[in-house]
Amino acid sequence: MQAQGQNFRYAPIFPVLRALQGTMKHILIPIIGFLIAPPVGALVWVLVEGGVGEIVSGITVWAVLVSIVLGSVLGLPTYLYLRSKQFISIISLSIGGAVISMLPWVLLSHPGSTTKSVVGQTIIIENGSYTTEGIIYQAKFIAKFGLCGAISGIVFWLIVRSLVTSKGTGRSKAAPVL
Repeated sequence: MQAQGQNFRYAPIFPVLRALQGTMKHILIPIIGFLIAPPVGALVWVLVEGGVGEIVSGITVWAVLVSIVLGSVLGLPTYLYLRSKQFISIISLSIGGAVISMLPWVLLSHPGSTTKSVVGQTIIIENGSYTTEGIIYQAKFIAKFGLCGAISGIVFWLIVRSLVTSKGTGRSKAAPVL
């Protein structure tokens, strides 16, 4: 009887602990996602651009740091907006990841005052504007970033899906079943 009485005294705190645990879960899981998913996409980019030998190089550190910064500065507000609209899905996160990773490179690829740019034997910019080959080169280059961003979005979905799915079915609580 004494043991039951002691449990009864602490019983009112259990709902508070459960609520705190749920809140912490909704904070910690996305933080873990933002620390893991962007570097995965960055590592895929390093593998696509440089191969396995580049994994231990300085470009890998640079790519991982840039991906974490972009994930925090652009990805976090995007995630919070999508979550507020209850639109978290594998598709929305992969598209968001692709757009977020392509956006800086689209903005940085404007020729500006550059009059000529050559990569290998391909003339990218001539007389201050892109050549046809340059546009194709830039589109492929930026599309690779989009692919890596989409991979990061999928990895992020795999991490946070327990917060937005019904009992591990993979179906969103907010979205209808297709």
